[in-house]
Amino acid sequence: MKKRKISITAKILITAGSILIGILFLFNFLGFFVFTGTEGQSNIYLIIGTLSIAVLIAVFIIVIYFIVIKRILELNQAVQKVAQGDYTVTVSSRGNDELSTLADNFNKMAKELQLNAMLSKDFVSYVSHELKTPLSVIRTHAEALYDSTDEERRAYTDVIIGETDWLTGLSKNIIMLCRLDSTNMISKDDEFSPSEQIKSFVLSTQMQWDAKKLNVELDVEDCEIKGNAGLTYLIWQNLIGNAFKFTNEGGNVNISLHKSQNELSFSVIDDGIGISEGDKEKLFSLFFTGNKSRNREGSGIGLYLTKNIVQKLGGKISVTSEINKGSCFTVILPL
Repeated sequence: MKKRKISITAKILITAGSILIGILFLFNFLGFFVFTGTEGQSNIYLIIGTLSIAVLIAVFIIVIYFIVIKRILELNQAVQKVAQGDYTVTVSSRGNDELSTLADNFNKMAKELQLNAMLSKDFVSYVSHELKTPLSVIRTHAEALYDSTDEERRAYTDVIIGETDWLTGLSKNIIMLCRLDSTNMISKDDEFSPSEQIKSFVLSTQMQWDAKKLNVELDVEDCEIKGNAGLTYLIWQNLIGNAFKFTNEGGNVNISLHKSQNELSFSVIDDGIGISEGDKEKLFSLFFTGNKSRNREGSGIGLYLTKNIVQKLGGKISVTSEINKGSCFTVILPL
């Protein structure tokens, strides 16, 4: 059963009302003796009444202090610590009123800031580590070009081009990731054809999947939708691109897209290397690259970015997979 929230104002009014009732009862009680007793007795009761009122006022002040003032002071101290970079601080949440809600929200904010701070450190560490390898490879092969034969020169040039392409993809994903994480406001005013986007990407990567002799089948329904064309294209690009990468030579990739009245359904199925049960749980985590056969193929950003985009667009993404039998990624986007 859900607890009913009692507001700070209500607590103060209840406390003040109780004290006022107590004061009125005390005055009525003392008045009886003041007007019916002796003069000495009246003075004693007046003194007692005055002291009682003073005690009641003191109680009222103490209650207000613990209900409101002390909790505000604690929250203020916590805010100052967060401002100084201490994101581990928490505020105790007592009761079920506005200040309790404020304390809970503050704790959530501090936790998110702590996670973001950790993510930023991991992000910088990861990017600096990932950049070292391709830059070292590029430098080594560039130096080797000086004393190489024509045949060797072509091989070295291919490696350099491949590494620079990988760096370009990494930098694009990083920029897009930063843009997505910095806002919750996603424009959905573009009118475009997702089917044409998919066909265009498949055509643009034909040399890649032709080289692996992949059998690519399209079951794509022609349709027009209103949404974010740029972000939607990245979904197809990442998921279809991964299917081409991780499907063995001579394998199959099936791509489907269907539109209903309320949603757009997309799936890409391959019979490639597959994903283990353990890896599936972390597949959409930032920087996760899975088993060794997948490590150098990706940066660990693509699937995290894809899931982020799908969620920003209000959709869902799921995966089923089995080692050495392939994978199926499914995306549902609302219309």
